[in-house]
Amino acid sequence: MRFVIICLAMFSSMTAHAAGYSDFSTELAESYKLEEHRNFKEAISVLAKSQKKHPDSYILNLRLGYLFLTAGVTQNALEHYTKAVEAEPKSIEALSGVLATYAAKARWADVIETAERIYQLAPSNYNAGWNLVRAKIMLGKYEDGLEEVKKLLKLYPSDQTLLVQKAVCLESVKKTGEARAAYQNVLAVYPGDLTAKAAVNGLK
Repeated sequence: MRFVIICLAMFSSMTAHAAGYSDFSTELAESYKLEEHRNFKEAISVLAKSQKKHPDSYILNLRLGYLFLTAGVTQNALEHYTKAVEAEPKSIEALSGVLATYAAKARWADVIETAERIYQLAPSNYNAGWNLVRAKIMLGKYEDGLEEVKKLLKLYPSDQTLLVQKAVCLESVKKTGEARAAYQNVLAVYPGDLTAKAAVNGLK
């Protein structure tokens, strides 16, 4: 009997969660159509009306965060992504939105903190990883960035972004020979990479 009650409770919770999303299906659908035509202001307006009535809604805040970020309104994006995280503290998609917003605002220390928070939930998460390295590079922490990117390259050995980041870190710590080889490694796989092309020609 106890097992049945637990199962019913879990089912009721899942149904309630699903119903919560379906409550906004019309508004969400309209926002997607408006987004397709890059009418971000109108898409935001459609969802904002529902969000005022349901300020703690995960899906509305997540979607508004994305729309505001896409429209370049970073402060509002951060507000809504943060509310989405408050609603679902373990949501990697919401935390990734926070991370992307901090990056757009060049708040690199916050990028590092958020990336590490994502790592606690999903070790070696790619998006958190390359942004963590990016933030360390922007803050001039090249040795730390190099260590991080080496770990990630064991999981994503041919990734273009990570290969370039490794080369940038090596160049920045004055390991010129290794940096040149790293840039050439990038060009061997991605011959059109502009960063690697410029760096190889500029290294002496």
